[in-house]
Amino acid sequence: MNVPTTQHLPRNGSFSGSADESTERYSGRRRDRRRRRKKRGRSTLKWILGLSGLGLVLVVLVCGVLFAMSVMRVRGELKDAAALSGTLYEHVMSGEGEEVQTDLNSLASHIDNAHRETSGVLWKVAARMPYFRDDISAVRLTVQALSTVSLTSFKPLEQACEQFSVDDISFSEGTVSLPGLQEASPYLVQVHDGLVQANSIVSMIPTARINELQSALSQFTTLLSTVEHGLAVLSQVSQLAPPMLDLDNQGARNYLVLSQTNAELRARGGMPGSWGVIQVEHGTLTIQPFVSVGELPWLDEPVVPITLNEELLFTDKMGRMGQDVNFTPDFPRAGEIAKAMWEQRFQQKIDGVVAIDPVALQSLIGIVGEVSLSDGTKLTATNTQQTLLHDAYVNKAVSDQDEFFAEVAGRSFEKIMQYSGSVLDLMRAFSDATSGGHVLMWSAHDTEEELLRDTQIAGDLETDAERPQIGVFFSDQTQSKMDWYLKRDVSIQHMTQAEDGSREYKVRIAIKNLMKPEQVATTPAYVLGDLPRGLSAGQIDTAILVYAPVYGSIVRTVMSDSSEIDSTTAHEGLHVGVKKVTLDPGESFEMIAYIQSSSTVTAEAELIQTPLTLTAEE
Repeated sequence: MNVPTTQHLPRNGSFSGSADESTERYSGRRRDRRRRRKKRGRSTLKWILGLSGLGLVLVVLVCGVLFAMSVMRVRGELKDAAALSGTLYEHVMSGEGEEVQTDLNSLASHIDNAHRETSGVLWKVAARMPYFRDDISAVRLTVQALSTVSLTSFKPLEQACEQFSVDDISFSEGTVSLPGLQEASPYLVQVHDGLVQANSIVSMIPTARINELQSALSQFTTLLSTVEHGLAVLSQVSQLAPPMLDLDNQGARNYLVLSQTNAELRARGGMPGSWGVIQVEHGTLTIQPFVSVGELPWLDEPVVPITLNEELLFTDKMGRMGQDVNFTPDFPRAGEIAKAMWEQRFQQKIDGVVAIDPVALQSLIGIVGEVSLSDGTKLTATNTQQTLLHDAYVNKAVSDQDEFFAEVAGRSFEKIMQYSGSVLDLMRAFSDATSGGHVLMWSAHDTEEELLRDTQIAGDLETDAERPQIGVFFSDQTQSKMDWYLKRDVSIQHMTQAEDGSREYKVRIAIKNLMKPEQVATTPAYVLGDLPRGLSAGQIDTAILVYAPVYGSIVRTVMSDSSEIDSTTAHEGLHVGVKKVTLDPGESFEMIAYIQSSSTVTAEAELIQTPLTLTAEE
């Protein structure tokens, strides 16, 4: 059966074209519909992606705002914590126990808040952003350092304050009282150990890109370092004072005191012109009469063996003559020699050696009051340096000077022993003098000396590579009292770092003879000196010793007179350069020393030098 085919006619009722043409038109319409669907799909996808992008931007903006708010909160907590840390330190040092407890609670709260903020997801994400990575790390490390202090130091500090208060320290009529200090010592050691840990974290803090943030972090690290230093002193005193003052009833002590005159320079101060002994028993100090260094005979052989390097640098006179025991800038070595000399001459056991100069004495007199001498001289807070470094040599006969300086030393210490005012004022004056190198101490007891070596009062050469030092020391070669006229200026002017990690320091050393030519004729011969090796009156002959850090070296030197450095050698494993300079009245000399540190040490070098005093210009 035949089924008729139905044809679809155009809408206009006509028919034209073949079946192939009809199929082609049908296929075209399908393609158009697919294109329209794809276009609609792409538009929809664009809308979806657009909305997602907008959402992402909004999320980033919200996170940015939230992070900025978090940063401001952390900044506020750190700012408050820094302020409280300074207040806490003051309260600890002034013995205000209740205020210490309040400060600790508040400080702990600020630290906890900052730690909670910086431990969140926002901070962890931000720490991965390249540009702000150092800033974020700096803040997080600062908070970590604070957390370390909080966890390790707060509780023992509270316990230490319960046992001991600085306000309870008393010093009257030569007797020292430190109630509770020995009991507080273990807690103070713990406090300091925690601060050391915190400072080790601080040393890793990178430089922040944001200046305001870097300024705040620098203030915080400076404060933490100050507090750590202050607590280090308390910790060390708590361990040293009981045995050294015989507060533990282990036996009386004898301390040899060297009174130095910086008018005749030595590496760590001046020629030790007067020697005396302070005896300590159960905290009570008694002074024996001081004697002139001339009471110690010049020996034919050194009282202790002198090393080859010491002899090359200082000659064996440092072991034979009391005037020269401190030629070396290593005060523990000078103390060892001075002890041996005194014991050989006076048959008196010595437990330690203290050196003090007129700068320290003037500072202490400013606290305890003026010292009256038998000739009518009054030493005050303003004239002590000039009197002892210049006027006495100009105005007194040479035959009277030894007795005068011995009386100065004895009466000054008697005045200090009679003091009964604020112990904190006395401690601050003593601390200031120590920080300037004007008071030095060495103990003959190994355990005590080990503790002293970590302090400024030790006056030792730094042989720990991790604590690099550059040393510039001066020693008189004129055999005179002319160094009142010697102006000295030493500074690190510039530092560059090499690719291998080593640093090169540009150190400027400048000296000038301040004496005027017309003053020579009226200056006593004793002040002008013995004029050895053909020197002329008014000249100053000085040896300059430059010490490089451990594993470092003196790369080169440039002299204002185009001369060369005289020699280089080693001392205590350190590279040393020696330059001897003779200056006419009014003449100047300048040396630029380029000193390289070890490539394995990250810490910057500290500059130490012969203690400064007043000069004729001042």
